[in-house]
Parts: sequence; structure tokens; C-alpha cells
Amino acid sequence: MAHVAVDVRPWLDRKNAAIMAHRSETKRARSLPRLLARLPASERNAVMATEYFTRLDPRYLPGPERLEGLTV
Repeated sequence: MAHVAVDVRPWLDRKNAAIMAHRSETKRARSLPRLLARLPASERNAVMATEYFTRLDPRYLPGPERLEGLTV
């Protein structure tokens, strides 16, 4: 269960460039970078547009007042 979902569309160009920079990973069979690199750009962007985070410490559960201090 994810506690926070972050829209990272503004950084998709950087994320795609980072994946493509690791050419050895994009050529290795059965690696996630290879799968992503082979997708059409529209599908790859849809997959990578949101990042999900889970809080491991139950004392800090999400709530509007607790998420105000998060920065990007």
C-alpha cells in the first residue's frame, strides 16, 4: 500500500535520459531499463509519470497537515 503518490511528469525528460545513459542496462536481457527503453515514448511516459512511496515507520502516517512540509 502506497502512502504517497507523486506526479513526476515535469521530470520525465531527465528520467528518460537517465535510463538511456545506462546503455549496458538497456541491452541486458530481462532488465527494467531495457523494457522501458523499448516502449514507445507515450507508453514509457505513462508508466513513469507517477512515483509511489510507502512510509515504513507507522508513527508517521500520511495526513494533509504532515505532507505540507514535503519538498521536491
